[in-house]
Amino acid sequence: MFDVSFGAELTVKSYLHHLKTEHPQCIIAQPCPVLVTYVEVYRPELIPYLAPADSPMVHTMKMIRTYYPQYAHHQIAVLSPCIAKRREFDAVGIGDYNVTMASLQQVMDFNHLQLDSFPDVVYDNPPAERAVLFSSPGGLLETARREMPGIENLARKIEGREMIYPYFNRLHDEIQQGNAPLLVDCLNCHMGCNGGPGTPSRHASVDHLEALVRHRSEALKHEYRQDALATEREYSVVLNDYWQEGLYERQYVDRSSLNRLRIPDDNQLAKVYADMKKFSDEDLINCASCGYGNCRDMAIAIFNGLNRKENCHHYKGTVITDVAVNLSNAIGQMTQFNDAIHQMMQDLSRMSVMMQNDFTTLNGRIDKDKQLLDEFDAIAQSIATIADKTDILAINAAIEAARAGEAGRGFNIVAGEVRKLSEQSSDETEKIKPRLKLIEQLFVDICQKIETALPHFAQTNRLTGEAAEMIRQSNQIQMEKLRSIGDEFKGLVKGRDEVVADEELEDFTERF
Repeated sequence: MFDVSFGAELTVKSYLHHLKTEHPQCIIAQPCPVLVTYVEVYRPELIPYLAPADSPMVHTMKMIRTYYPQYAHHQIAVLSPCIAKRREFDAVGIGDYNVTMASLQQVMDFNHLQLDSFPDVVYDNPPAERAVLFSSPGGLLETARREMPGIENLARKIEGREMIYPYFNRLHDEIQQGNAPLLVDCLNCHMGCNGGPGTPSRHASVDHLEALVRHRSEALKHEYRQDALATEREYSVVLNDYWQEGLYERQYVDRSSLNRLRIPDDNQLAKVYADMKKFSDEDLINCASCGYGNCRDMAIAIFNGLNRKENCHHYKGTVITDVAVNLSNAIGQMTQFNDAIHQMMQDLSRMSVMMQNDFTTLNGRIDKDKQLLDEFDAIAQSIATIADKTDILAINAAIEAARAGEAGRGFNIVAGEVRKLSEQSSDETEKIKPRLKLIEQLFVDICQKIETALPHFAQTNRLTGEAAEMIRQSNQIQMEKLRSIGDEFKGLVKGRDEVVADEELEDFTERF
């Protein structure tokens, strides 16, 4: 972990080296990427006067790549007070992540973390001295005084967009006339980087912010005195160990071609506004968060391809609101869907129980029918016995009819028919027996299958209940997560409304 304040010390050394070797008429400090872009696009005649050295952040990153080989292939995340730093990193080709202090604060607030709950750690680089003031208005001059006493008398300290841009518009003429200062210490934000757009301190007290920075500066000065590095010469030795000519040079690009704007007509402007989700005069809040000061200029920039609707504060807030509404609707639909699934699982469980009960009842009925089948077998056996007896009686009757002679002939005929009937009864009884055996075996098979199926139904019922409970628990977890996300979105929407209200109040205060 590295301290950008030490990079600021290196930056001042680069500035003074340029001043002493090139003797420029004027040096415009360039730690602010917003001002660099303004010069490149709108005031290219000032490009030769931009300090040909990197900002403190880029000095620090180049120092890491050069003097700390163990981090040569690491990605670099910069904890930054400025959203525009991303543009600077892209321009110089170094710097992987621009993490704003405000976004880090949001993460800490969301996770209920306090900064003072973490232990203090020592930076990997040597400690800075007074360059910790660099983020404050006039911090550059205060640091440069150590190496070049009296430079403050040859410099101009200026900050705040209300002052800096009109000043830049006239600066070239003043340079040509010999009226310009030797060094312009300039920052876009009126509180310097301490109150940059990527900080949670934009509306904090200037005195409070600068007091914190001064306190750290004094502590570091005291530390150097304790370490016997009190003299400027000794500290210069420390800086020389991490500085080499040409390492921290910065080149600039004339981007004035981007300043040739096409002015959209009313229909074209309305279309851009619609893309920005601005549909009424109330949506034209002119919050200046985009940096243009009013919604119309931002829309013109988008029309010319110089900006994107995603950088509009109102657009982002509206999108967040829409996402929150859609998420809320999705949560409601998922709740209904999950309730329907849970109801279906309950219905399936009830049906399984009913089928199990029906099979149990059927098994009981089959047992009873099997008993009837046993009784039917006994009846068939009785019929066979009766047939046998009838056959015996028929034989006896035939014998008696033979004894009776001619008088018993009719009786003999009847006896013969009775014998035939007995034989037929016996034959049919014999046919019934195997079929009864088949029916009996069929009932046995059915009973066995039912007995086998009943445990499966019980297991199905148990698994259905367990599945229903798992679905219920899963749905509960997912719903809690979705509600948490929904609450976070609502917090973002609320925060966006509060920011807009604060900016409107600030604008009202400035006008009156």
